[in-house]
Amino acid sequence: MNRQVATQQLAKLGFACDLAENGRAALSLATSDGYDLILCDCQMPEMDGYDFTRSFRRWERAQGQRRTPIIALTAHALQGDAEKCADAGMDGYVSKPVKIARIAETLRTWLPGEPAPTPPASGARMEDENDPAPDVDLGFLAQVLDDDAPAAMAGLLSLFAEHFETTRAELEDAISARDFERAAEAAHAGKGMARNAAAMALGDAFAAIEELARKQTDWPAIVGRACAIPSLFAAVLAERDRLDSLIGTAR
Repeated sequence: MNRQVATQQLAKLGFACDLAENGRAALSLATSDGYDLILCDCQMPEMDGYDFTRSFRRWERAQGQRRTPIIALTAHALQGDAEKCADAGMDGYVSKPVKIARIAETLRTWLPGEPAPTPPASGARMEDENDPAPDVDLGFLAQVLDDDAPAAMAGLLSLFAEHFETTRAELEDAISARDFERAAEAAHAGKGMARNAAAMALGDAFAAIEELARKQTDWPAIVGRACAIPSLFAAVLAERDRLDSLIGTAR
């Protein structure tokens, strides 16, 4: 889902891209074709973004190639992340979920010969930081898509729903096996997907599970947080169905 969202954003800004499903596939692509810029997820199967970047930089030096900008995509945005990305050889990083305006700004910075247009600002609801996270933040979703049409937003929520069950099943299996590492990985994936779909309350639940799993101390708390996921997901589906009903009304 995250790859498809990024592809839609880049296409709207006038750029084509190739996709890789894991770090090794990304390295094969990057060393066989010339790219203007690489957007690199920090957590990928088989080879993470840091190892990918180090390997690609070694290849560039050995081949005498120009330096290709590599921008990390991370769901962490924690203190020290910028240094970790720079140490691996990345040129910058963008925190997920990524608004299309942020992608445009990044492309303008690193591809000055091909300026990306600035998408029109979409209205977002102003929130107090103490407000509970909304089930779906439609203002934020419009900024991810640069489109506040009900059909566009319902489409992205449907895409999220298609991929969600696999991630939830992975988390449930990890919890059943009392496997902290697998639970953290599944929760991290769920967090990124949910926040890309502006399902903020669901994303926060996954974030809490990931944090607890990485501490490797409190299974009851993890189970308790996981119990809330079905109802939070149901709320996302309800919002998608409401948007679908608006499409029908518009027709």
